[in-house]
Amino acid sequence: MSLQSHHRVLIADADPDLRRRLYTALLKLDVYSDTVGDGAAALSSIDLRQYAVVLLDLDLAKADPLLVVERLGKRSDAERPMVLLMASGPVPRTVDLDCVQIVLRKPIDVKAIAEVLHSCIRSVSKERARRAKTQAERESADQRPRA
Repeated sequence: MSLQSHHRVLIADADPDLRRRLYTALLKLDVYSDTVGDGAAALSSIDLRQYAVVLLDLDLAKADPLLVVERLGKRSDAERPMVLLMASGPVPRTVDLDCVQIVLRKPIDVKAIAEVLHSCIRSVSKERARRAKTQAERESADQRPRA
C-alpha cells in the first residue's frame, strides 16, 4: 500500500544514528519521513509541513520539545498529528497528555517502532478519509434545494 506524500512522519531526535535507522526502517515500509536533530528544527518543520505522526524525543536541545507539543496541541483535531514522545527519564508533568498518544521509553527497538509508526499512519489516513467524506456529505446536504 503506497501512502500519500502528505502522510509523513517527523522524527525529532538528537541521535543521528537513531534518526538514520528509523528513516531507513520506515522507508522499507513505504513511509516517508523527515528527520531533525533539535527542538528548533522540529518547530520549523511542523510550521512548514503537515505530518500525520510526530515522533519527538524529550531530550532535544536548542528549543524545549514541549513547545512542539504545545504548538501541535493548538491545532484543530483534523490538523493535529499523532504525537509519540520518547523519553529516557521521567516525563515532565507539564506534558499535554491530551495531545500525546503514547510515551516510549528509550532505548527503543527501531524495527518495532517503525511498525508502530506505520500503523499510526494507516490510522491517521483512515481517519482523515472519514472526516473528508463526512465533510463532503455535509456540504452536499447544504447545497440541496429545500422544499
